[in-house]
Amino acid sequence: MTTSAVQALPRGIGAGLLDRDGDQGKYEARRFAAGLSLAATYGLSLGARFSLSTMAAHAAGVPLAFIALALVGGPAFYVALAHAGVDINPQVLTASLARGVAVAGLILAGLAPAMLLLGVSCDSEFTVAFYGVLGLAVGGGMGLRAMFQELERHQSVHRFSERLPRLAFAIFACVFCSRIWWGVLPILGGGR
Repeated sequence: MTTSAVQALPRGIGAGLLDRDGDQGKYEARRFAAGLSLAATYGLSLGARFSLSTMAAHAAGVPLAFIALALVGGPAFYVALAHAGVDINPQVLTASLARGVAVAGLILAGLAPAMLLLGVSCDSEFTVAFYGVLGLAVGGGMGLRAMFQELERHQSVHRFSERLPRLAFAIFACVFCSRIWWGVLPILGGGR
């Protein structure tokens, strides 16, 4: 086969997700969507002790916080970085947000089997809610860490004024996502 024939062969989905040389916008959108779908598996596990409609509400509610954070917090974070004097490319910020959501989704998907076992076998709904919130905190915290590492890879910060927007975004992300999960997830009293 010639080189042009090899390049014309169709590629698999996995190769497309791992390829960073292709269209960067499509890659980041796929990575963001993959993180959301992985986070939805954790939501399914959270709602496993209830009805199918409650499972669906949990599966939609967990990634909803990440979507809202990207849409509301992302532009605000960009403006805060610009006011702090950090020259950041919007594509870099988008890539870091997508990486953060992907890592959070991956962590939550890894915790989903344990959450499923706990959800269907534990007698206390409070215990399930406690460990559910703990899992969300771990996944969200690791996602924030991955996001900030991706930003640091492209733009290192040295002064305190350059670090302050990251701290403000982290606090905002914790409060914002917690508020959405508290209001939406039935296991935490939301939607009732």
